[in-house]
Amino acid sequence: MFSTLKSLIISALMISLAFIEGNAMKNDDENRAIFCENLEKGLEEEYLECYGKLSEKLRSLSSECNSKVLPSSKGEMKIVLEEGCKDKTIFDNLKKCCDEHGEVVKEELEKMKADVNVKACFDKLEEKYKGLNFWE
Repeated sequence: MFSTLKSLIISALMISLAFIEGNAMKNDDENRAIFCENLEKGLEEEYLECYGKLSEKLRSLSSECNSKVLPSSKGEMKIVLEEGCKDKTIFDNLKKCCDEHGEVVKEELEKMKADVNVKACFDKLEEKYKGLNFWE
């Protein structure tokens, strides 16, 4: 969970859920490809809905990293997702930024993992977009 959230949340905290803990996704390149291929097919809105269910602390850290890595985003996840799909280094830099907040992010993600609504939201995305993996 931490990997994907970090990658998707931060890479979007992403691409929230980021790209948040230290390891990013189970397979960063595969998950990024699936995410970016489906971004304009509805995944972006669905992901942002799930992202909105994350704790305020995680969203705040995400916004901080988004602004640091892509100042023109003004912290907005939507812009970071779209630009990150064009330039992979954006997601890589988001992951590095999240790593700087390692323990806080890990604690917050553990809380989010226990939240049935958050988990159900991301599980639904995994089911709909086969191959996307938020939890490993």
